[in-house]
Amino acid sequence: MDPWTFRRQVVTPNFEEMIADFGDVRRATNCILSIDALAAHIFYHGRANFPDRFQDRDDTGYRERLAKKNNDFRILRDVAKGIKHCKLERGQPLITGSASMDSRGIGLVGSGYWDDEAVWNDEARWNDGPEELSQVVVELSDGNVRTLEAVAISAVELLDQELADFSATSEGR
Repeated sequence: MDPWTFRRQVVTPNFEEMIADFGDVRRATNCILSIDALAAHIFYHGRANFPDRFQDRDDTGYRERLAKKNNDFRILRDVAKGIKHCKLERGQPLITGSASMDSRGIGLVGSGYWDDEAVWNDEARWNDGPEELSQVVVELSDGNVRTLEAVAISAVELLDQELADFSATSEGR
């Protein structure tokens, strides 16, 4: 399966399901793992068709290059590894493992009551109803909390740009 087909048939439906139900851990897990797998599809396609641009030994090196370009991709990569391995003990991961991921209420209004201590951020969703609005989040080793929705959006944008670069390079051959 080429990376465009994988993006369309696997990543897109998982991504859309996660966005539609941003508090569901299963949907977030499927989305994160499929986006991470898309990076491997891109790498192996790139190595076969553009060997001068893809000289890494395997897709791990490619993911590292992407992580240096985009911190959200770095978070996504570490979350995917945390899901797969449960606990991360090598290198300098941004999370400790799968226990760093959770679904919980965040934002200005968590349970229908105003919170004077809350700080608005672009990742929180407004909730003015009586039920708590949950989002799947990841707690980073430095104590910061990010929504996986925002991380996934940024990582997909990066990988879509990689795919667009392939298309432009192929047309310009």
